Order: sequence, then C-alpha cells, then structure tokens
Amino acid sequence: MKTIKLCIVCSILLCTVNSFSQNTSVVVTPWIGVGGTLTGESLETPSFGGNLEFFLDESLSLGIIAGYGTAKPKVSFSQDDGATSGFIAGGLVNYYWTDSDEKFHFYTGLGGGYASHDAPYLDSRFFYEVHAGARYWIAKNIGLNAEVGYGFALVKAGVTIGL
Repeated sequence: MKTIKLCIVCSILLCTVNSFSQNTSVVVTPWIGVGGTLTGESLETPSFGGNLEFFLDESLSLGIIAGYGTAKPKVSFSQDDGATSGFIAGGLVNYYWTDSDEKFHFYTGLGGGYASHDAPYLDSRFFYEVHAGARYWIAKNIGLNAEVGYGFALVKAGVTIGL
C-alpha cells in the first residue's frame, strides 16, 4: 500500500511540475549520497536518488526529488530490528548564485516531501532537507554535480544531464 501511495505522489508531482516545463530548461541529476538521515534515523550508505529541475528563470528552479536508502533505527526492540529500506518523494527549490552562461553554477536550496519505510517500527512521515551545491558543465548538456547539506544525505555526487 505504501508503494502505491508513493507512486501516486510521484505521478501528481510529475504532472504538476510538467506544466512549468513548457518554456524552460530542464536538468536531470541522478546521484549517490553518503551519510544522512531518513526521518531522524541513521541512514546506511550509500543512498541513491535523483532530481528533476525545471528552471523558471536563470536563478530559480523548481523540481522533484526521489531517493532510496536503508535506515537503521536508533532504538532496537529485538534482534530482528535491523536496517530497513525507505523511499522519499517530494519537491525542491534551488536558487542559483551564478549566471547561467558560466561553467560553474553554485546554488542553495530546500527540499521536502514524504518518506516511506518498509518496517512496522518506523513511521512514514514528512522529510526535509537544506543543501548547498555546485555544478560544473563539462559539455553543453553534461555536468558534474556535488551537494552538501542536512537531510536525506549529507553529501551527494552525481552527473547532470540537460534536456
């Protein structure tokens, strides 16, 4: 049932944000994350995910974030209470501090959404993140991305593809 809810949330977010993408540039950034938390629990590494961003202008983007990671609970009630997997789906907003024609882009942003777990002792709930990142364009539509922050992963690294 949680998987169905997650799919519905992702579909609604994609349809909503797709209306913004008609006349804007779009980037996709798959990433690998290290460290962090999943709704207050210690996140086992690595975590995997991706961002889809739609630029409203040169300095502001709205997007979708989705990810997967395993969390280990802080409190264990039995020997069977090991790591549990969790999915996140939500939105993000980034503000870019550099011009769009430069090779380096520096940005800060916020994200938030729904986190789901597959174990009975961890509740599904709202997650949030605060991050700062940099992107270096190695070609016209290919870039390297790095991000630090608090939330789903402390450090993220990935490749950005411009669409």
